[in-house]
Amino acid sequence: MDIQVKIEDHNGASSSQINNGTYLAGYRIWDENESQIVYEPNDSGVKYRFDRKPFNDDVHKVFVQGLATLSNPVYWLTNGNGANNINQTQEVSNNYFNTSLLDTGNYVLEIFTEDTRGNKDVEFFPIAITDQDLSAPKTPELYNLINSNNNQSVDISWVKNSENDLSGYRLYYSSDSQLSSWELAADETQLTKDIESFYIASPSEFIIPPAQDVFYFHLTAIDTNGNESGPGDVYARSSYPDGSAYPKALIVNGFTRFGGSGSWQKSTHSFVKSYFEPLVLAESIVVSSCSNEAVIANKIALSDYEFVIWFVGDESTVDHTFTTIEQGLVKNYLEKGGKFFVTGSDVGWELDEKGSAADQNFYHNYLKAEYVYDGNTSMSPAKGIESSAFNAPQLDFGQVYPEDWPDDIDPVNGSQTIMEYNQIRSGSALRKAGVAYTGAFGQSQETGQLVYISFALESVSSLTQRTNFMHSLLEYFTIITGIEGLTGSYPEKFSLSQNYPNPFNPETHFTINVPQTKRLQIIIFDLLGREVKSITNKIYTPGEYEFTWNATGFASGLYLLEMVAGKTRLTRKILLLK
Repeated sequence: MDIQVKIEDHNGASSSQINNGTYLAGYRIWDENESQIVYEPNDSGVKYRFDRKPFNDDVHKVFVQGLATLSNPVYWLTNGNGANNINQTQEVSNNYFNTSLLDTGNYVLEIFTEDTRGNKDVEFFPIAITDQDLSAPKTPELYNLINSNNNQSVDISWVKNSENDLSGYRLYYSSDSQLSSWELAADETQLTKDIESFYIASPSEFIIPPAQDVFYFHLTAIDTNGNESGPGDVYARSSYPDGSAYPKALIVNGFTRFGGSGSWQKSTHSFVKSYFEPLVLAESIVVSSCSNEAVIANKIALSDYEFVIWFVGDESTVDHTFTTIEQGLVKNYLEKGGKFFVTGSDVGWELDEKGSAADQNFYHNYLKAEYVYDGNTSMSPAKGIESSAFNAPQLDFGQVYPEDWPDDIDPVNGSQTIMEYNQIRSGSALRKAGVAYTGAFGQSQETGQLVYISFALESVSSLTQRTNFMHSLLEYFTIITGIEGLTGSYPEKFSLSQNYPNPFNPETHFTINVPQTKRLQIIIFDLLGREVKSITNKIYTPGEYEFTWNATGFASGLYLLEMVAGKTRLTRKILLLK
């Protein structure tokens, strides 16, 4: 058994004096009645007496990596061979309390501490030793949740757990956007310990079939004794009866940092949802999601997607925002004409301020930015620049978790500023929060597109604000067609005009009114119901649009003009006379 303990030495009133670490710490085991000590480690139970500092390589055997900081002293109390040995050798071995030294039954754990002035404290905790396996497997890492057939399938892969008593895995789904309830999609009889991927063709094949569309999933691990791990990160995929004609988007979760000095303290998160929801509101986009490790492992190819959203939270130099391998994959995607959106704080700090020459080259020439300043919480909100394609959004960031180091950046190598922070840089100039670029990357002749905002979008709590930004992003990427010919107010309902002239030869025109953002399919059929021409298949925002069909090369006769927008289907007969 390992013991983690937080011990603070309060020796003053200021913030720097109330979170200091301790001088001495140890533990011992008492019988159930606290009448006698039944186990005591070396040196009368004193594990640490900080007369000498352990070697740097052993620091994380003393302090819990990912949790302990200068203001959050959390210790591994079971490591090392006693305070005297550590002070003599400056080495800390990986150790533990061997519960097999005691019979099964109930005991009391004593943890004690002391400062340099002789002030002492002690706490007692009831514990039990049993022969039963009560330890759950570690939380599994879901690689990807892919909509591989563009319909309603669930295609997953994961990193296999290594426990000897592992039985398999369980895949859960949530039917509500609050993620408050979860049902079983597949269990360990299907997701066995020997496999690392699984495909479900339809939600009707779930163990508990849903009554409605479901988008959100997480994975757990379970052992042969029925112990189940906690849930991993939440991932999402879209669900359409047929999305084969829709654009494909990939959300990459590059945010794995937690605890310690990081802003997010929990070991898992559901931030994919923060990006999935606005895309669902934009409608008719086939969305899949994955971890950045899946991209590195070539489980996922960025080139399979029309545009990619990649978020890194506040990874910084602790866990790296973009590794060398990731940089190469992003470069290749942009050079081949991909559309790439990246968001996160400390990207500039790590790559430009603290990075290598190769990191700086990637930041300047592929993220099209130059690092200026390591920001603070007072820089919120960020607002779109009126002269840019992002003139509408305002983003109040730092609400879901503290966003304390948003980068101030400048555009370079052809990019333009699209957002500014709420803080003066100098004179009347505001600090800059984002850049956008359309053009060639590297030596390529292909036109790629980049949007980079230098703070974490998932830290914005307002779905409306995130949706407004996502609409601007999709318009910039030409995934959504912007408002054209808007007459001053939104139409009340979808309408398809009769074409004019009619009959016609060879060209005719018609208009469509769009009351809400929706994908429009406009198709010409012959009288046998065969499709002869697709006029458009894009997402349109509210407004009035005019279309033209030039029927040169088509035979005279009666045709059907059909418009489909969600469940709305409108048809007009049109006559071509030559």
